[in-house]
Amino acid sequence: DVICGGKLPFLKYLEVLVRDDLLSTFFSAVHKAEAPLRLSALDVDFRMAGMMSPFLPDEQVKGMAGLLQEGKLSCLRSFESSIMMIESKAVKAEMVSAFGCAHLPVLEELGFDGGMLTDEDVMPLVKGLEQRNLPALRCLKIVEG
Repeated sequence: DVICGGKLPFLKYLEVLVRDDLLSTFFSAVHKAEAPLRLSALDVDFRMAGMMSPFLPDEQVKGMAGLLQEGKLSCLRSFESSIMMIESKAVKAEMVSAFGCAHLPVLEELGFDGGMLTDEDVMPLVKGLEQRNLPALRCLKIVEG
């Protein structure tokens, strides 16, 4: 809550290695914040999530997608996710779609591992790229497996 609430104005960069037991805490703090995070850059590695259980709860994944669409994570610089840990195909598609719909002006790296994504799943992301919603994107990784 201290970081997400902007009570540390000197903090410019934050790297979050998210484990499933911390997902709810992190998303809750960002959601409660009155404004988008006041950071120059936020790096989120979501690949460690799901280590405690075989799949991530749908609510947590939807929470992340909602924060993106609300503009609360506009400082996101990099995001890595192992979406094979998301059981629901619809929720996987929602997560990828959120990146295409959100305006993320500093996002440079975006990666999805092992999700068995279809062309239909990634079309909202492609449309977002065409609309320049991710103007700083330099590296897009979609790894099957």
